[in-house]
Amino acid sequence: MDRRRIRLRPTLVARRGFTLAEVIVSLILIAALGAVLVPQVVQRLRDGQAAAIANNLNGIRTALLEYRKAIGRYPSQLAYLATQPTPGATDLCARNVPIDWSAMWRGPYLQQAIGASGVSVRDATILNALRREPATIPLGLLANLFIDVTSVDQDVAEIIERSFDPTVDFAAGTIRWVATGGGQGTLSLVMPVRGC
Repeated sequence: MDRRRIRLRPTLVARRGFTLAEVIVSLILIAALGAVLVPQVVQRLRDGQAAAIANNLNGIRTALLEYRKAIGRYPSQLAYLATQPTPGATDLCARNVPIDWSAMWRGPYLQQAIGASGVSVRDATILNALRREPATIPLGLLANLFIDVTSVDQDVAEIIERSFDPTVDFAAGTIRWVATGGGQGTLSLVMPVRGC
């Protein structure tokens, strides 16, 4: 066996780090991309939140009208749109409904699960309880039915308002919004109603 001596030469690879100028240029590029992309991503998230809430409110409004057509009264809870009311249930005016009322129920009018607190839509919650203002009114006069949504950002509320009404006015119109703090508030879809 021929023993040749193989001499391995270590290869020197010159390793060098980033220069301060390269690091600064990289950080400037990352900051510029962030400044352009972050607002767009945030706006898309707001648009998505607003669309999800608006779609749910439209579906609930339609379901309430169908329920009223079948039963002759508005429910006091969203849950009655998805599951048949039990004896002792109340209508929008907090009156007990007749026992034969449940026989008229042709639901479900809403095809989604409604928890005890309501329907979660991302960070917001459409409350289960419906309210009527004024609570009592002579028959035949108009009142307002409110579907309330908690934890709604003001920017999201404005997007929803524009999808229902031509101008943003949180004190009147179909959409109302009241600040609760930290840029959040309670949004309400208002439906004019007669009776309960």
